[in-house]
Amino acid sequence: MSTIYFETVETPIGSMHLAITSKGIAMFEYPIEERLQTHRKMLLDKHQETDICPEKEVEEVKKQVDNYFNGTRKHFDLPLDLYGTSFQCEVWRSLQKIPFGKTMSYLELATSMNQPKSVRAVAQANGQNHIAIIVPCHRIVGSSGKLTGYSGELWRKEKLLSLERGQEMLPF
Repeated sequence: MSTIYFETVETPIGSMHLAITSKGIAMFEYPIEERLQTHRKMLLDKHQETDICPEKEVEEVKKQVDNYFNGTRKHFDLPLDLYGTSFQCEVWRSLQKIPFGKTMSYLELATSMNQPKSVRAVAQANGQNHIAIIVPCHRIVGSSGKLTGYSGELWRKEKLLSLERGQEMLPF
């Protein structure tokens, strides 16, 4: 059984819970207890927890996250260990193609995946993303352009989008 390491990473929008396997980041989640417990349990069903820190990998995550919040990183270059259905993974990879500072509706994302009739499934997969910010589900908005549900709470989504649009710099 492969191992998984858990650590808390501080950001300007609160603590994030990081999980790393030998393949990459498996979780970067907000401190919302129900989601954390669910994702942690799924990960521990597949991996054995270790207290041996993969220092190089953790430091690279912290560096890239710091750079993102400082406005000097527009795209993350980190290995990911996605777990979910093949459709969910396809949605999450598609989210990574949305440019920094841009947004899309669920319909636009589904259409970009050549699955325009799968809007609800795309929305559900978006809601199951457990690698927040790095897999930028916050870039999805309602078809009217309004902010819609976000598992990390709407105020965080608003902060992230403002940061990406250059309207706000978040102190670190």
